Amino acid sequence: MTLADVARRAGVSTSTVSRALNGTAPLSPATVARVRRAVDALGYSPHRSARHLAGGRTGAIAVVVPDLTNPFFATIARGAQHRAHENGELTVIADAEDSPSAELELIARLVPDVDGVVLCSPTAPTARLVAALGSRPAVLVNRPIRGRASVVADQRAAVRLARDHLRGLGHERIAYVRGPAGKWTSSARDAQAGRLGLDLVGPVAPTFGGGARAASALPRGTTAVIAHNDLVAVGLVDALTSSGRRVPEDVSVVGCDDVELASLVRPALTTVRMPLEQLGRRAVDRLAEQISGSGPVGSAPTAADPVLAVTLTVRGSTAPYAAGRT
Repeated sequence: MTLADVARRAGVSTSTVSRALNGTAPLSPATVARVRRAVDALGYSPHRSARHLAGGRTGAIAVVVPDLTNPFFATIARGAQHRAHENGELTVIADAEDSPSAELELIARLVPDVDGVVLCSPTAPTARLVAALGSRPAVLVNRPIRGRASVVADQRAAVRLARDHLRGLGHERIAYVRGPAGKWTSSARDAQAGRLGLDLVGPVAPTFGGGARAASALPRGTTAVIAHNDLVAVGLVDALTSSGRRVPEDVSVVGCDDVELASLVRPALTTVRMPLEQLGRRAVDRLAEQISGSGPVGSAPTAADPVLAVTLTVRGSTAPYAAGRT
């Protein structure tokens, strides 16, 4: 299979096919789409080293996540991978295992061999993170940093939606179980919970075990709880149930993120849905702009940095408050 075969299939010249694959010159979206369809139909795979020499690109991007076992990050990575595949890019997914030093090491090792990097909720110190990235194209997910492009979900709205839902059910003693310290997502959600006057519990690990431990720390009289994420919420429900408190009859519980697990447990979890796959897809879109030269590699965050909306998904873990329940 050759470049000429793709050109004949797409009805364009071989030079147009080359430009569409390498991104070395502007083409209409319709032309690029026609070339991509021909590539997919014929199963054409250009030799990567040749593409690198011809266009100065590797045809690959890296996605670095802090914990691939956490469905929150796995779903973002999947969204990024899907978008990159649509763009004809290979995706290298790397797990930093919740270690800032490992995160920096991965960046240092990956940056020379990829066209750009998507960093999901990076935890490394800002100065060292910026230095490690240098001038390479990069987009940060849920970690705004001055001088770098970012894509974030509306964390403040997430906590507010959960609080408003519970208040609408008549709950007044509402606790918020905080996530791990030192992460932007946790800090943003924790700060909003404080502004809304919720009773703060934790911080805890963003895991089932973290939620289970939080159950014994709830203030007396609490009738509803908002958890940092769905894993914490599920652990909380399990511990409450084991101690004889019914969910939602005695205590209502709201999670955050709406990972797949939230709809599978019983009672199914009321939660705030984060647009996780969309975060990954939008991050790759912004990265592609930098790689192609149509977007700045580094600029102060502005209104152009996407803040994606969140929504409430009501299921079976919340119910109206009834006097006399504890």
